[in-house]
Amino acid sequence: MEPVKKPALSVERLTIFFAAAGAVAGLISGVMTGSDIKLNVYSLLVAIILFYISYKLTACPKIKAKFLVTMVEEPRAVKKPNVAMTGFFPYFILWLIVWVLVYTVLITSG
Repeated sequence: MEPVKKPALSVERLTIFFAAAGAVAGLISGVMTGSDIKLNVYSLLVAIILFYISYKLTACPKIKAKFLVTMVEEPRAVKKPNVAMTGFFPYFILWLIVWVLVYTVLITSG
């Protein structure tokens, strides 16, 4: 008898999803900061808003089914991940790294 496969939220895919969103937020924040030094607060606001949008997208059934869910065997114990905490650290780290890189490139080239 074959084990029954069941859809479950993948922590790996969730991490990659938030990391990509953090990189996009870092790119936007870096360009905003590079254009005018007074936009640091707005860059942080962009990061918070994009994190919220990313968090809400993980609740969307179409996106969840297409990108974030994998099939696992029924007997395997699968703990449901806390989406906000699983996604926050990759998002924050990549946002900060990309923001600093883009800002540095814009300052040194211009």
